[in-house]
Amino acid sequence: MAGGGTVATEETVIKVAVNEPIRLTALWETQYFVEVKGVYSDTNFTSGWVSRGVELNVKLMEEEIVMDNKTRLVFIGWNGSLRENPLKIQVNKPLLLVAEWMVQYWVEVTDPLGIIDLTSGWYNKSSEINVAPSRIKVDYGNGTRKVFEKWLVGNQTLESLRLGIKVDKPLTIAYSWYTEHLLEIHLHDTEGEPLEGEVHLSLSGLEYGFQAFFNGTRVWLREGVWNIGKTLYWVFDPETGERLRELEASSVNITLNALNPRTVNIVLRVYKVEFTIVDYLGVPVPWASVTIPLVNKSWVSTPTGYVVSLKLPEGRIEVKINFMGLEYTDYIDVKGEEKVFIRIPCSAYTLVAGLITGTVVAVLAKRKIKVKKEDESEDEFR
Repeated sequence: MAGGGTVATEETVIKVAVNEPIRLTALWETQYFVEVKGVYSDTNFTSGWVSRGVELNVKLMEEEIVMDNKTRLVFIGWNGSLRENPLKIQVNKPLLLVAEWMVQYWVEVTDPLGIIDLTSGWYNKSSEINVAPSRIKVDYGNGTRKVFEKWLVGNQTLESLRLGIKVDKPLTIAYSWYTEHLLEIHLHDTEGEPLEGEVHLSLSGLEYGFQAFFNGTRVWLREGVWNIGKTLYWVFDPETGERLRELEASSVNITLNALNPRTVNIVLRVYKVEFTIVDYLGVPVPWASVTIPLVNKSWVSTPTGYVVSLKLPEGRIEVKINFMGLEYTDYIDVKGEEKVFIRIPCSAYTLVAGLITGTVVAVLAKRKIKVKKEDESEDEFR
């Protein structure tokens, strides 16, 4: 170092020729050990000594790692609080930087009716999904609608309307639904006259019943071919309009087609039967009390023998008659619309006619005897 001056070197071992007085000063630098753990991803810096005060740039090569089973890892920060990537940090102490990751699962959502506020996507592990359909029925305004039925989550079926589920694995969320059609249903007898009653239907284990009115009934039915089961109708008193009894009657139709909106006529084997009471000679029986237990009602026959006209189901009908203190029972087989004659031994008219005839015969016989006696008296006188 002839002529003086300063020489700096980073060598830890130096050779110096001493030709004059010299001053050797060792300079020290503080360094900190920095360790970086990307855990699931590589980083541009792994570990090493870094001088104090240096701004270190640490970069995670991947922030999302998708696995084969609809699961992924998402970078959420360094040491739980440092969110940046790349991370710029000044080294003023030893550092351990650990990348933290969130497990997410793919949730596949199927919403063909557009009634749930939920979309397919990645959801954090242990997060909660709470969703309910915005509406249960989607009416298209043409007599057809779609109806929400139940949730389908993976291989599970959930009946509750609101779905609450914890995301602990990849999920598929869907729902089952069915189509309904609006039908106008009319109940008729075999002559096409309207009836009022009750209809019971079944379809693949489903049971449905409804009231049928004279002017028809509008009902929503699940799409399909329903079986017609029990059918009932009301019997009315034709004189007073009083409801007498609801009777079961078989249906001519076996099934009901609900594949589209339509009007349906269900015909019951119900016939209009007119009752008239006569005696064995065919003479009308007036003022007889006639009871039909099936409808729990009695009527009194008119002078012409007419009793009542009722709509009755196909089958055997019991009829009870009370006339002049005598009781009779008859049975009528209802097979179609007809005029039925109930027969008892004797009519009041027949009795009166018989009484009159007997009286006339007696008078004539008495007169004949008298004439005969007069003739005999004349013969004796001669």
